Amino acid sequence: MKPRISIIIPTFNRPEKLKRSLRSALSQSIQPDEIIVIDNGENPRTESSIKEVEENFSGPTIHYLRSKLFDIRQALATSIKAATGEWIILLDDDDYLVPDRIQNDIQQIEKVSEEVILLLQDFVRVDYTGKLIWEHLMQHKQMGLYQALTLDSFPPPPAGTWRASVIKERHSYDQANGGTDFDLYASCLPFGKIHKTGRIGYVMDDTRHCTRLTTSADHMLEMVDLHRIRFKESREYLKSDELKSTVDKRLDQQQAFFAAKLLGPHAFFDSNNSSICRQNLKETLKGIIAPLRKTFSSLLGGMLPEMRGSKSYSLKQFGQRHPGLSRLIKTSKLTEE
Repeated sequence: MKPRISIIIPTFNRPEKLKRSLRSALSQSIQPDEIIVIDNGENPRTESSIKEVEENFSGPTIHYLRSKLFDIRQALATSIKAATGEWIILLDDDDYLVPDRIQNDIQQIEKVSEEVILLLQDFVRVDYTGKLIWEHLMQHKQMGLYQALTLDSFPPPPAGTWRASVIKERHSYDQANGGTDFDLYASCLPFGKIHKTGRIGYVMDDTRHCTRLTTSADHMLEMVDLHRIRFKESREYLKSDELKSTVDKRLDQQQAFFAAKLLGPHAFFDSNNSSICRQNLKETLKGIIAPLRKTFSSLLGGMLPEMRGSKSYSLKQFGQRHPGLSRLIKTSKLTEE
Protein backbone atom coordinates (compact mmCIF):
# COMPACT_ATOMS: atom_id res chain seq x y z
CA MET A 1 0.00 0.00 0.00
CA LYS A 2 1.30 3.47 -0.89
CA PRO A 3 2.45 5.38 2.19
CA ARG A 4 0.48 8.52 3.00
CA ILE A 5 2.51 11.68 2.47
CA SER A 6 1.59 15.12 3.81
CA ILE A 7 3.06 18.37 2.50
CA ILE A 8 3.12 21.26 4.96
CA ILE A 9 3.69 24.79 3.64
CA PRO A 10 4.12 27.56 6.21
CA THR A 11 3.49 30.92 4.55
CA PHE A 12 4.09 34.53 5.46
CA ASN A 13 2.76 37.31 3.22
CA ARG A 14 3.97 35.82 -0.10
CA PRO A 15 0.83 34.82 -2.03
CA GLU A 16 2.47 34.65 -5.48
CA LYS A 17 5.32 32.46 -4.28
CA LEU A 18 2.86 30.37 -2.30
CA LYS A 19 0.95 29.71 -5.53
CA ARG A 20 4.16 28.44 -7.14
CA SER A 21 4.82 26.10 -4.19
CA LEU A 22 1.27 24.80 -4.33
CA ARG A 23 1.42 24.25 -8.08
CA SER A 24 4.59 22.20 -7.61
CA ALA A 25 2.85 20.08 -4.97
CA LEU A 26 -0.22 19.49 -7.14
CA SER A 27 1.82 18.79 -10.29
CA GLN A 28 3.56 15.75 -8.81
CA SER A 29 3.72 12.56 -10.86
CA ILE A 30 2.28 10.91 -7.74
CA GLN A 31 0.21 13.39 -5.79
CA PRO A 32 0.45 13.88 -2.04
CA ASP A 33 -2.36 12.63 0.15
CA GLU A 34 -2.67 15.94 1.95
CA ILE A 35 -1.52 19.56 1.67
CA ILE A 36 -1.61 21.86 4.68
CA VAL A 37 -0.98 25.60 4.34
CA ILE A 38 -0.34 27.27 7.69
CA ASP A 39 -0.52 31.07 7.56
CA ASN A 40 1.34 33.15 10.15
CA GLY A 41 1.14 36.36 8.12
CA GLU A 42 -1.49 39.00 7.50
CA ASN A 43 -1.76 39.32 3.71
CA PRO A 44 -5.46 39.25 2.72
CA ARG A 45 -4.54 37.68 -0.65
CA THR A 46 -3.15 34.48 0.85
CA GLU A 47 -6.41 32.58 1.17
CA SER A 48 -7.68 33.71 -2.25
CA SER A 49 -4.39 32.55 -3.80
CA ILE A 50 -5.01 29.06 -2.44
CA LYS A 51 -8.51 29.01 -3.90
CA GLU A 52 -7.15 30.17 -7.26
CA VAL A 53 -4.72 27.24 -7.38
CA GLU A 54 -7.42 24.77 -6.33
CA GLU A 55 -9.63 25.93 -9.20
CA ASN A 56 -6.93 25.10 -11.73
CA PHE A 57 -5.62 21.81 -10.35
CA SER A 58 -7.22 18.55 -9.34
CA GLY A 59 -5.89 16.76 -6.31
CA PRO A 60 -6.23 16.62 -2.54
CA THR A 61 -8.02 19.38 -0.68
CA ILE A 62 -5.71 22.10 0.55
CA HIS A 63 -6.28 22.59 4.28
CA TYR A 64 -5.83 26.23 5.24
CA LEU A 65 -4.90 26.91 8.87
CA ARG A 66 -4.10 30.15 10.67
CA SER A 67 -1.38 30.59 13.26
CA LYS A 68 -0.13 33.35 15.55
CA LEU A 69 1.17 36.33 13.59
CA PHE A 70 4.95 36.30 12.95
CA ASP A 71 5.44 33.02 14.84
CA ILE A 72 6.87 30.44 12.43
CA ARG A 73 7.65 27.99 15.23
CA GLN A 74 4.04 27.85 16.42
CA ALA A 75 2.90 27.57 12.80
CA LEU A 76 5.10 24.53 12.25
CA ALA A 77 4.10 22.91 15.55
CA THR A 78 0.40 23.40 14.75
CA SER A 79 0.64 22.01 11.22
CA ILE A 80 2.79 19.01 12.18
CA LYS A 81 0.20 18.09 14.83
CA ALA A 82 -2.58 18.40 12.23
CA ALA A 83 -0.86 16.27 9.56
CA THR A 84 -2.28 12.78 9.02
CA GLY A 85 0.39 11.36 6.69
CA GLU A 86 2.94 8.70 7.60
CA TRP A 87 5.66 10.93 6.11
CA ILE A 88 5.87 14.73 6.11
CA ILE A 89 7.52 17.23 3.75
CA LEU A 90 8.06 20.75 5.13
CA LEU A 91 8.07 22.99 2.06
CA ASP A 92 8.88 26.70 2.36
CA ASP A 93 6.47 28.99 0.55
CA ASP A 94 9.18 30.53 -1.66
CA ASP A 95 10.56 27.18 -2.84
CA TYR A 96 9.13 24.43 -5.04
CA LEU A 97 9.32 20.68 -5.58
CA VAL A 98 10.57 18.89 -8.69
CA PRO A 99 7.72 16.94 -10.39
CA ASP A 100 8.90 13.49 -9.29
CA ARG A 101 9.75 14.34 -5.67
CA ILE A 102 7.02 12.22 -4.10
CA GLN A 103 7.55 9.38 -6.56
CA ASN A 104 11.23 9.32 -5.58
CA ASP A 105 10.31 9.40 -1.89
CA ILE A 106 7.94 6.45 -2.23
CA GLN A 107 10.57 4.39 -4.07
CA GLN A 108 12.96 4.98 -1.18
CA ILE A 109 10.37 4.38 1.55
CA GLU A 110 9.76 0.90 0.12
CA LYS A 111 13.47 0.08 0.58
CA VAL A 112 14.45 1.57 3.93
CA SER A 113 14.26 0.03 7.39
CA GLU A 114 12.19 1.28 10.31
CA GLU A 115 15.36 2.88 11.70
CA VAL A 116 15.29 5.49 8.93
CA ILE A 117 13.44 8.61 10.05
CA LEU A 118 14.61 11.03 7.35
CA LEU A 119 14.95 10.77 3.58
CA LEU A 120 17.33 13.46 2.31
CA GLN A 121 17.02 14.66 -1.27
CA ASP A 122 19.66 16.61 -3.15
CA PHE A 123 18.60 20.14 -4.06
CA VAL A 124 19.55 23.21 -6.05
CA ARG A 125 19.58 26.86 -5.03
CA VAL A 126 18.79 29.53 -7.59
CA ASP A 127 19.71 33.19 -7.56
CA TYR A 128 17.45 34.48 -10.31
CA THR A 129 18.91 37.99 -10.17
CA GLY A 130 22.49 36.81 -10.48
CA LYS A 131 21.56 34.00 -12.90
CA LEU A 132 23.43 31.49 -10.78
CA ILE A 133 22.58 27.97 -9.65
CA TRP A 134 24.23 25.96 -6.87
CA GLU A 135 23.93 22.18 -6.95
CA HIS A 136 23.98 20.49 -3.52
CA LEU A 137 24.65 16.76 -3.55
CA MET A 138 24.10 15.18 -0.16
CA GLN A 139 26.21 12.10 -0.94
CA HIS A 140 29.33 14.26 -0.66
CA LYS A 141 28.50 15.67 2.76
CA GLN A 142 28.97 14.09 6.19
CA MET A 143 25.69 14.32 8.06
CA GLY A 144 24.67 12.95 11.41
CA LEU A 145 23.90 14.05 14.95
CA TYR A 146 27.37 15.56 15.40
CA GLN A 147 26.93 17.80 12.35
CA ALA A 148 23.45 18.82 13.48
CA LEU A 149 24.67 19.74 16.96
CA THR A 150 27.51 21.82 15.53
CA LEU A 151 25.50 23.54 12.76
CA ASP A 152 27.45 21.89 9.93
CA SER A 153 26.44 20.59 6.51
CA PHE A 154 22.68 20.19 6.79
CA PRO A 155 20.31 21.36 4.05
CA PRO A 156 17.10 23.33 4.67
CA PRO A 157 14.11 21.22 5.82
CA PRO A 158 12.41 20.98 2.35
CA ALA A 159 15.23 18.64 1.29
CA GLY A 160 13.96 16.14 3.84
CA THR A 161 10.95 13.85 4.09
CA TRP A 162 10.34 12.96 7.74
CA ARG A 163 8.81 9.91 9.31
CA ALA A 164 5.72 11.46 10.90
CA SER A 165 5.78 9.45 14.13
CA VAL A 166 9.26 10.80 14.98
CA ILE A 167 8.87 14.42 13.93
CA LYS A 168 5.53 14.66 15.76
CA GLU A 169 7.04 13.39 19.01
CA ARG A 170 10.50 14.92 18.87
CA HIS A 171 10.38 18.27 17.05
CA SER A 172 11.29 21.30 19.15
CA TYR A 173 9.03 23.91 17.52
CA ASP A 174 6.79 24.02 20.57
CA GLN A 175 9.67 25.41 22.63
CA ALA A 176 9.94 29.15 23.12
CA ASN A 177 13.01 29.90 21.02
CA GLY A 178 15.38 28.43 18.47
CA GLY A 179 15.78 28.16 14.77
CA THR A 180 13.86 26.13 12.25
CA ASP A 181 16.63 24.11 10.57
CA PHE A 182 19.45 22.76 12.73
CA ASP A 183 17.15 22.91 15.73
CA LEU A 184 14.86 20.37 14.05
CA TYR A 185 17.69 18.04 13.02
CA ALA A 186 19.34 18.16 16.45
CA SER A 187 16.01 17.36 18.13
CA CYS A 188 15.15 14.35 15.97
CA LEU A 189 18.38 12.68 14.87
CA PRO A 190 19.14 10.95 18.19
CA PHE A 191 16.13 8.75 17.43
CA GLY A 192 16.83 7.42 13.95
CA LYS A 193 18.94 7.31 10.82
CA ILE A 194 19.25 9.36 7.64
CA HIS A 195 18.90 7.88 4.17
CA LYS A 196 20.34 9.89 1.27
CA THR A 197 18.32 9.38 -1.90
CA GLY A 198 20.81 10.68 -4.48
CA ARG A 199 17.97 12.51 -6.29
CA ILE A 200 17.29 16.22 -6.68
CA GLY A 201 14.05 16.87 -4.80
CA TYR A 202 13.41 20.58 -4.67
CA VAL A 203 14.49 24.03 -5.80
CA MET A 204 15.36 26.73 -3.27
CA ASP A 205 14.73 30.27 -4.52
CA ASP A 206 17.78 31.92 -2.98
CA THR A 207 17.62 35.24 -4.81
CA ARG A 208 19.63 37.24 -2.34
CA HIS A 209 18.11 39.54 0.26
CA CYS A 210 20.04 41.17 3.06
CA THR A 211 17.30 40.15 5.52
CA ARG A 212 17.10 36.52 4.39
CA LEU A 213 17.31 34.15 7.35
CA THR A 214 19.78 31.81 5.64
CA THR A 215 22.34 34.63 5.43
CA SER A 216 21.69 36.08 8.90
CA ALA A 217 24.91 35.80 10.89
CA ASP A 218 23.34 37.24 14.05
CA HIS A 219 20.66 34.53 13.89
CA MET A 220 23.34 31.85 13.58
CA LEU A 221 25.14 33.26 16.63
CA GLU A 222 21.88 32.83 18.55
CA MET A 223 21.73 29.25 17.31
CA VAL A 224 25.27 28.56 18.57
CA ASP A 225 24.22 29.70 22.05
CA LEU A 226 21.06 27.60 21.90
CA HIS A 227 22.91 24.46 20.87
CA ARG A 228 25.43 24.87 23.70
CA ILE A 229 22.59 24.87 26.22
CA ARG A 230 19.68 22.88 24.84
CA PHE A 231 21.37 19.85 23.36
CA LYS A 232 23.86 18.80 26.03
CA GLU A 233 21.90 15.61 26.65
CA SER A 234 21.95 14.70 22.94
CA ARG A 235 25.72 14.25 23.06
CA GLU A 236 25.15 10.98 24.89
CA TYR A 237 23.83 9.55 21.63
CA LEU A 238 27.16 10.16 19.86
CA LYS A 239 29.07 6.92 19.49
CA SER A 240 32.56 8.32 19.97
CA ASP A 241 33.89 9.98 23.12
CA GLU A 242 36.14 12.00 20.84
CA LEU A 243 33.10 13.39 19.01
CA LYS A 244 31.47 14.33 22.31
CA SER A 245 34.51 16.32 23.39
CA THR A 246 34.74 18.22 20.11
CA VAL A 247 31.18 19.57 20.02
CA ASP A 248 32.02 22.64 22.13
CA LYS A 249 35.25 23.19 20.22
CA ARG A 250 33.38 23.18 16.92
CA LEU A 251 30.73 25.54 18.32
CA ASP A 252 33.56 27.91 19.29
CA GLN A 253 34.72 27.81 15.68
CA GLN A 254 31.20 28.50 14.44
CA GLN A 255 30.87 31.44 16.83
CA ALA A 256 34.14 32.89 15.52
CA PHE A 257 33.05 32.45 11.90
CA PHE A 258 29.62 34.03 12.24
CA ALA A 259 30.84 36.84 14.49
CA ALA A 260 33.43 37.73 11.85
CA LYS A 261 30.85 37.43 9.07
CA LEU A 262 28.61 39.84 10.99
CA LEU A 263 31.22 42.29 12.29
CA GLY A 264 34.21 41.86 9.95
CA PRO A 265 37.61 42.67 11.55
CA HIS A 266 35.75 44.42 14.39
CA ALA A 267 34.97 40.94 15.77
CA PHE A 268 38.51 40.88 17.19
CA PHE A 269 37.55 43.78 19.45
CA ASP A 270 33.95 42.83 20.30
CA SER A 271 33.54 42.10 24.01
CA ASN A 272 31.35 39.04 23.42
CA ASN A 273 33.50 37.42 20.72
CA SER A 274 37.06 38.76 20.77
CA SER A 275 38.58 35.94 22.84
CA ILE A 276 36.99 33.16 20.77
CA CYS A 277 37.90 34.92 17.49
CA ARG A 278 41.56 35.15 18.52
CA GLN A 279 41.60 31.49 19.56
CA ASN A 280 40.02 30.41 16.25
CA LEU A 281 41.88 32.61 13.81
CA LYS A 282 41.29 30.46 10.70
CA GLU A 283 37.51 30.45 11.14
CA THR A 284 37.53 34.17 11.91
CA LEU A 285 39.37 34.93 8.67
CA LYS A 286 36.94 32.70 6.75
CA GLY A 287 34.07 34.67 8.26
CA ILE A 288 35.58 38.00 7.28
CA ILE A 289 35.84 36.99 3.61
CA ALA A 290 32.50 35.10 3.53
CA PRO A 291 30.49 38.10 2.23
CA LEU A 292 32.67 38.05 -0.90
CA ARG A 293 31.39 34.58 -1.85
CA LYS A 294 28.60 35.88 -4.06
CA THR A 295 31.00 38.15 -5.94
CA PHE A 296 33.47 35.33 -6.58
CA SER A 297 30.68 32.99 -7.67
CA SER A 298 29.37 35.61 -10.08
CA LEU A 299 32.80 36.10 -11.62
CA LEU A 300 33.94 32.49 -11.82
CA GLY A 301 30.69 30.55 -12.16
CA GLY A 302 31.32 26.82 -12.51
CA MET A 303 35.03 27.00 -11.72
CA LEU A 304 34.64 28.03 -8.09
CA PRO A 305 33.50 25.57 -5.41
CA GLU A 306 31.15 27.31 -3.03
CA MET A 307 32.24 27.48 0.60
CA ARG A 308 29.52 25.02 1.59
CA GLY A 309 31.17 22.40 -0.63
CA SER A 310 28.79 22.54 -3.57
CA LYS A 311 29.28 23.68 -7.15
CA SER A 312 27.95 26.85 -8.73
CA TYR A 313 26.96 27.23 -12.38
CA SER A 314 25.53 29.81 -14.70
CA LEU A 315 22.02 29.08 -15.95
CA LYS A 316 23.49 28.10 -19.32
CA GLN A 317 26.03 25.72 -17.80
CA PHE A 318 23.40 24.14 -15.59
CA GLY A 319 21.09 23.65 -18.56
CA GLN A 320 23.74 21.53 -20.23
CA ARG A 321 23.88 19.26 -17.17
CA HIS A 322 20.15 19.09 -16.34
CA PRO A 323 18.06 20.30 -19.30
CA GLY A 324 14.68 19.27 -17.85
CA LEU A 325 15.31 20.81 -14.44
CA SER A 326 16.77 23.89 -16.10
CA ARG A 327 13.52 24.41 -18.02
CA LEU A 328 11.53 24.09 -14.79
CA ILE A 329 13.74 26.69 -13.11
CA LYS A 330 13.47 29.14 -15.99
CA THR A 331 9.68 28.86 -16.21
CA SER A 332 9.30 29.19 -12.42
CA LYS A 333 10.88 32.63 -12.13
CA LEU A 334 8.63 35.15 -10.38
CA THR A 335 8.80 38.88 -9.89
CA GLU A 336 9.48 39.97 -6.33
CA GLU A 337 6.48 40.54 -4.07
